[in-house]
Amino acid sequence: GTVSWLLNCVEATGSAMVVITQKNITLLDVTRDKTDLKVTCIVSSDGDIVYEESAILRVYFEPEVNITQTSPLEVNLGDSITLTCTVNSSPPPHVQWVGPGGSVLLTNETI
Repeated sequence: GTVSWLLNCVEATGSAMVVITQKNITLLDVTRDKTDLKVTCIVSSDGDIVYEESAILRVYFEPEVNITQTSPLEVNLGDSITLTCTVNSSPPPHVQWVGPGGSVLLTNETI
C-alpha cells in the first residue's frame, strides 16, 4: 500500500520543517502555533483508502505573562484600580492573584 500524510486536511509535502519517508512524518522544530494540528495518516491500495487514522498534536510551552493596568498603580484610599493578567500557555495555567504576605486573593478570576 501507499502511505500519505495530511496536516490539517491538506496533503503534507517535504520541506525544511517536514520530513516524509515511506511510513513516517517528522515535524522539525515544532513551535507553539502547531498546537491542535491534526495529523492524518492515510494508507491506500490500488487507489482505495484502506486505513485512515488522525491524531491531534499538543505542544506544551511555558506561560507568557502580560500584566496591564488601566489606571495608575498609585491610588488614594477608596479609589479603584484595574490590573489584567493575560497568560498564554499549554496546558492552560492556574492563575492566582496574591496579596501582601502571600495571601491568595482570587484564583482564575478578576479582583
